[in-house]
Amino acid sequence: MGEYATVSRYEIEGDTIIERQRTLAVNATTAVLVVGGGVAGFAAAVASARNGAATLLMERFGFLGGIATGGGMNMAYGPFDTTSGIAREIYAKLIEAGSAVDDVVVPFDSEAFKHQALQMARQAGVHFLFHTHVVDALVRRGEIKGVVVENKSGRSAVLSQVVIDTTGDGDVAAKAGAAFTTGREKDGKMRPISVLFRIGNIDVPRLLQYVKDHPSEFSRDPAKNIISPEKDFYRLVGFFDIVEKAHTAGELDRQLHYVRVENLRACNAIGIINTSRVYDADGTDAQALTRAEIAGREQNAQIFAVLKKYCPGFEASYILDSAAMLGVRETRHLFGDHVLTEADIATKRKFPSAIARNAVRMAPGGEAHSPDGTEGSNADPRQRLLQEDLTWHGVPYEALLPRDIDNLLAAGRCLSVDHDADKWTRVQICCMATGQAAGTAAALSIKHRVKPRAVPVNELRSTLTGQGVALDY
Repeated sequence: MGEYATVSRYEIEGDTIIERQRTLAVNATTAVLVVGGGVAGFAAAVASARNGAATLLMERFGFLGGIATGGGMNMAYGPFDTTSGIAREIYAKLIEAGSAVDDVVVPFDSEAFKHQALQMARQAGVHFLFHTHVVDALVRRGEIKGVVVENKSGRSAVLSQVVIDTTGDGDVAAKAGAAFTTGREKDGKMRPISVLFRIGNIDVPRLLQYVKDHPSEFSRDPAKNIISPEKDFYRLVGFFDIVEKAHTAGELDRQLHYVRVENLRACNAIGIINTSRVYDADGTDAQALTRAEIAGREQNAQIFAVLKKYCPGFEASYILDSAAMLGVRETRHLFGDHVLTEADIATKRKFPSAIARNAVRMAPGGEAHSPDGTEGSNADPRQRLLQEDLTWHGVPYEALLPRDIDNLLAAGRCLSVDHDADKWTRVQICCMATGQAAGTAAALSIKHRVKPRAVPVNELRSTLTGQGVALDY
């Protein structure tokens, strides 16, 4: 082996590393294992535990909420009155506590969401394993039996009768050998990745006066451009002329066509900037994620400088903080027993097995967060001009069942949809709805001692409705 020596379980031979066989200890055994503590995983774990199943929730960070908290996207796209079940429950608690606003959308305080989600999960009896990464799936004869994990304690195994993949990227299902597509079917391109950040000390009245004086600079959609002084909530989408000035001066990445200021409040003078867009980045590839992280932060520095230079209200502002995790919008779509398509949504297809419903202020057709780099440009009427109404759709149970693997359910962003349907199902309210359905189905699977595919759908639906979930659409 030349200059190299054998170290622990590894031998180095040229460019090859040989890992010796080792025995893994079983870290935990549970009835239901939920992998991923974002909004879908939180809802899945709460639902599973409330329905009587011993439930372990595993998360790579030390908090719940995923993109809604660590990702900085603390706003639900949809009115509060479109929610039901666990989603409605947590938003209602936040609104009652003064930590969220009931408007055309529901902005909320991310720290309050973290706290409330953890309280709800603990009260339901969920067990937790934070700061843990899944590195492999344990599969025998087409059935998932658990996962291999790594954390500060080393590598070990967690065994489970049912596993729910709420990783967003379908990591568990992919490691288990489930079939999937990545991104847009015709070319594999995915929606852009963002790094959100917060700006403090914004002179909100001065900024709002600028918005009033320059209406052509902002979206005409009242759900994108929200001025709600009675609730002290503002959402500003546009700044088109300022962006063009910055492009001409070479001060802003030309793939950025507009600025979005989310969850702006005069009471704290803080706004969230959801503007950076990194294209052609695969959220399942570590090198691509590294590039997206760096590029997104470079874009944010440009955006902040442009706002301070050109936009009244930002003169004395400062960067308060940036998101702890990337805003990855799209990666794997699992192949389930049914692949939900935008045609299903456009035709208002009724599914007898519907286990969730969702409403998005969007018309079928077109793109949302296009992989082609046109978002917010003159070629994107959705951001510039359109005023769109709510469109309702259902999600069938079959979209939660990966075709090739038993005892596995998927919910949230990685469920079985095509690229065009993904822009509907990826939103937080829908992710919580499919998560609650998956957790309930897992508990019924344990109760009846059957595989998730054999869970009686009528009982699943009646259990959900009995627990406050609305399924009619």
